[in-house]
Amino acid sequence: MEAQATTDRQKLEAALQQQIRKSVSQDYELGLVKQLSMRTHLGLDLASGVLLAASPWLFGFSDYVTTPHLVLGILEIGASLMTKTEPTTATVASMAR
Repeated sequence: MEAQATTDRQKLEAALQQQIRKSVSQDYELGLVKQLSMRTHLGLDLASGVLLAASPWLFGFSDYVTTPHLVLGILEIGASLMTKTEPTTATVASMAR
């Protein structure tokens, strides 16, 4: 059981590191490296939301827990579909100061 917890933790840490790298390299107002377009970022968010929502069934733990994965996955899908890909003019003007 302890070995399974270790691998689960490693998977979670790898997913978190991937999310951080994605955010840091994104081409948006607060992005540091600006290599990844906002459209690509949102596409990756959409894909990870679908994976998160389906993960209890894909990885065989739906008998134990489904609600948090499903709810957070749906929220991530919704956020990726509703986020604007271009900054507003007010945001651009405030960043120029």
